[in-house]
Amino acid sequence: MSAPEGTSTQGRDPLQSFSFVVEITGAGDTAPAKGFFREFSGVTYEVSAVQYKTFNRSTGQPTTMQVAGRADPGTVTLKRGMTPDLTLLHWAALVTEGKLLDARATVTVTLQNRAYEPAVTITLTNAWPSKFTMGSINVESNEVQVEELTLVYESMQIAKFSAAAATGGA
Repeated sequence: MSAPEGTSTQGRDPLQSFSFVVEITGAGDTAPAKGFFREFSGVTYEVSAVQYKTFNRSTGQPTTMQVAGRADPGTVTLKRGMTPDLTLLHWAALVTEGKLLDARATVTVTLQNRAYEPAVTITLTNAWPSKFTMGSINVESNEVQVEELTLVYESMQIAKFSAAAATGGA
């Protein structure tokens, strides 16, 4: 059943949290990684509040204002089933080898709409791995081995997907 003419919900339907693609580019000699992950979590944007103590000009009474402080980028976590592809581990190794400049990368997470078309992008700039974790290995377990990568980043941008921007066009 289709929606009556003029009542399309395209662009208004909530995005599904399970439909996303992650792309990591610019991490030194490490090949760009693009793929599907089990989880992408921890996206936050926080600006600290700073108290500014002053006096009210008209009454002369002390007053406190709340002003915006510095933006504090957070950390994000990527989780996926471990495969023989060790690209993420090699990326994390750049940091421990003292090659932080090479480890800095752009991480783009593209959320997809219900038709699995790109809808929203989250871009993390100058991201690098601060922690790599592998799930426990247990002979009694019946679970998939999961690798987890914690990233720090300098800035984040969330935008509506643009096909022109993705292909380098105008």
